[in-house]
Amino acid sequence: MKKGQAKKIGVKLVNVTEKAAKKLVLDIHEGLVVGTPVDTGWARSNWLLSVGKSVTSPVGSKEKISVAEQNAGVGSILGWKFTQGPAYDTNNVPYIRTLNGGSSKQAPRGFIELTIQRVVSSFNRKRLE
Repeated sequence: MKKGQAKKIGVKLVNVTEKAAKKLVLDIHEGLVVGTPVDTGWARSNWLLSVGKSVTSPVGSKEKISVAEQNAGVGSILGWKFTQGPAYDTNNVPYIRTLNGGSSKQAPRGFIELTIQRVVSSFNRKRLE
């Protein structure tokens, strides 16, 4: 194989892998947003995607919900390149662990882990077809 061919194959491999990773991250994100129990909507609106470093504090408040940061995070994933660093989906509302622990009848205990497992399993099945 010639050097130029190997480079083209490498670039294509990175592109295909980045596309698959973006889809997986966005599918997990959607599952987490939809699966988060809602009282005020603050926890649901605080699933924040980022690239390179994680978001470390919540946005908005229980009284003033904002999805602007959530939408911006989706945009950052759509443009994500592996060279920018890892992708993160974080939620920093003070009670997210309590919600995940089963405090709401709207979602099962461990809904975060269950969502990630479900999405990854579905993704893997589709990739094998």
